[in-house]
Amino acid sequence: MPPRQVSEPPADTSVERGCSSADPCETLHAKLAELIKFQKRWNRATSVLYWSTSVSSILAAATATLLASLRISIWAAIAAATATVVAALEKALGLRDKWSHHRMVETELELVQLKLQTGEIGLSAAIAQIDRIARRYAESFPFGDLERDAERGTESSPPPAPAQT
Repeated sequence: MPPRQVSEPPADTSVERGCSSADPCETLHAKLAELIKFQKRWNRATSVLYWSTSVSSILAAATATLLASLRISIWAAIAAATATVVAALEKALGLRDKWSHHRMVETELELVQLKLQTGEIGLSAAIAQIDRIARRYAESFPFGDLERDAERGTESSPPPAPAQT
């Protein structure tokens, strides 16, 4: 039996015209799907936490008002304290900002995926866009790098104490 002839693989033209089934493209599609799944998971988690703390805070405040009007002061105070703690917790954790951030990144990644699948962009352009999104994600994540924020003067800290005279 004669040895099999091995031919050179065809040149990858998917880099310029988008991609659908070439190996580097499959790898990129898999990685992109993984990144989108990660963002969806955190988008969902921060959304649930944000909305549940907001609703809990409103309900506790309304309950405190109702109990105070009925002159049930101890339970009204407990409900008011609960509303305050839940609202402060949501604010301290920055749940709304994190939810919005994950939603924005997820949307951008889905757009890259769509452009890649339809051939609007090629492999190298998709990688460049994913790189840009990932870098911006890391740089602008709420409460991501306290040292960097301190250098920029954008940290979330209480105002300095007044100078003593």
